[in-house]
Amino acid sequence: MEIASALIIVLVAHLGRRYTLNFASFQDNKVVSLRDYTLFFKIDPEQNRVFKNAFYDPSQKDSSRGQQMRAWIWHQLAVFNKDDRIKIARMDLVFDNEKMLGLLKSRGTAIKESNNARVFYLEHLIKEYKYQQYETDVCGVFITFENDSSVQMAKSICEKTRLQIFGKPIKIKRAREPSEYIWDNMGFTAEKQRARFFAVLGALAVTLFAAYKVQYGLQ
Repeated sequence: MEIASALIIVLVAHLGRRYTLNFASFQDNKVVSLRDYTLFFKIDPEQNRVFKNAFYDPSQKDSSRGQQMRAWIWHQLAVFNKDDRIKIARMDLVFDNEKMLGLLKSRGTAIKESNNARVFYLEHLIKEYKYQQYETDVCGVFITFENDSSVQMAKSICEKTRLQIFGKPIKIKRAREPSEYIWDNMGFTAEKQRARFFAVLGALAVTLFAAYKVQYGLQ
């Protein structure tokens, strides 16, 4: 009974957090501040495979995979440019840099521990990987517009035309504050996030069951 109660509490907390984030996003979409002219959409592994197999040209040595994808996405967003009232200020790609973030965290730990040898080793790995990160998968795109009317018109076009990027309709939405993103998890698909959640839930259930058995044994 205690285990079931604990699992219900964890599940309710998770659903409450998700509802709160969705409600906050809904409110943000209705009220736009002057500084919030950025939209975001995800790029999944399948879209990356389509780009790599059909569009990527490795013979262009002076143009990385990331640079080529950026050019192709910009080309596919040309639907916005058909309306002269839509003004795009910039576009930024989010790369799947889980490995780089892991190296940076390890370096921070090594610095705190004054482990100079490990800091030197990690600096070497970071320097090497820095030149490879633009060849990794792209997991998201931020598009910043010059004004709010451009944002609203761009969202309307996406919803009406079901704009596709590399064969899949994109779900474009208002970008959140940078601090609200878990950058380590940006490369995770929804399926992978659900699998991780249930794995954590399962581990918690096993821990609670073990604790219950120990307590029952002591009694």
